[in-house]
Amino acid sequence: MKVIRIFITFALLCAFCFSSLWSQIPEVPDPVLKVGDVEHFIKTFPLLKKDLDEYGVRMNLEDGDMTYNETLKSSQEFLRILKKHGWDENFWVKAQAIFMGVAILSSEEASQESNPQFEETKKQIESNSALSEEMKKQLLEQLAAAQAAMGAQKQSLRRSINPQDLLLVKPHVEALKEIME
Repeated sequence: MKVIRIFITFALLCAFCFSSLWSQIPEVPDPVLKVGDVEHFIKTFPLLKKDLDEYGVRMNLEDGDMTYNETLKSSQEFLRILKKHGWDENFWVKAQAIFMGVAILSSEEASQESNPQFEETKKQIESNSALSEEMKKQLLEQLAAAQAAMGAQKQSLRRSINPQDLLLVKPHVEALKEIME
């Protein structure tokens, strides 16, 4: 029973935090990727990342966050590095769309995997004779709220990337995950 409460509490907390962060995204952005960008990214990213690491660019590949010196962003040296790998000043926008696409598709995959866990938790609650009917009702309501919040989070995440960009990323998710490790 303690595990059930911890699971429900954790799911509610995560869903609340992420839904409040992502609900501030007003509308779907314009597409930024074109056919071939994702393949080019897969081909060049490992070498580009190595070059950028030398200049202090840090990338959190799990959430797509990148930090870099503003001077570097506008410098000729930085543009030279990007051009060396076949990119231009739009690299950051395209890279963030790719990172976001991988994050969204991965979270949706995890969400699909958690659905059976929700169902199993629901069955455990319903069949637990040690719980009062009132407690079962309360736990089931919390579980339903967690599922609803996670659904809202998924919709909010989807609004952060243009569907056309997501379609270009989707066939390459596994290769992208591999190079991001």
